[in-house]
Amino acid sequence: MAAPPEVTIHNLSGTWVMAQISGITKTYRLSNHPTQNKGLSDNMDELMELQGVPWLVRKAASVMNVTAKLTQTTDAATGTGSITIETVATGGFKGENKTYKLDGSELRSESKFGVTHVRARWLNLSERDQPRSMSGEGPSTPTWSRTGLRSLVYVVQESGEGTAEQVFGFCMIDGKRYHVQKTSATKDNKTVRVRAVYDWRGQ
Repeated sequence: MAAPPEVTIHNLSGTWVMAQISGITKTYRLSNHPTQNKGLSDNMDELMELQGVPWLVRKAASVMNVTAKLTQTTDAATGTGSITIETVATGGFKGENKTYKLDGSELRSESKFGVTHVRARWLNLSERDQPRSMSGEGPSTPTWSRTGLRSLVYVVQESGEGTAEQVFGFCMIDGKRYHVQKTSATKDNKTVRVRAVYDWRGQ
């Protein structure tokens, strides 16, 4: 379902389910209530291939539902915000938990892709230099929702597998408001851009 008005870029805490890829209609069950989703997200296969994910894993991922539990907090002493994402796919397969500290500082983590350096900060839609994940946006592109100077979250991840830029925010799609994550990943002079759209499933 679309995000309720009280859920904003400053209050992302809750459970989100990635909308199925474009062109696919799929019925799945959550809390015993069947939900049909006609697909708003891009196909992630090319992105995963760029990241070195094996073919069999990519094919399995294409038919899985991905659920993300987000927890957003603010340090009372410093005012610095952070977002933690716990990802689970169909069958209980857990992804890598990620924490983004929204002050631009660099965090170092280790994963199956090796050592990754991550920086995250707030992004103002009026900034002159926009991320690559937002390039090519035009009149037909869903409009980002503005919430003052802190309208989006901007994440940069660098590793031996290349560089990925992500932008988190909210967009109006077909008259409904959804949480959207856009990614631009580059490796060996090749760049892939994808959009992931998330349905709100409550706290």
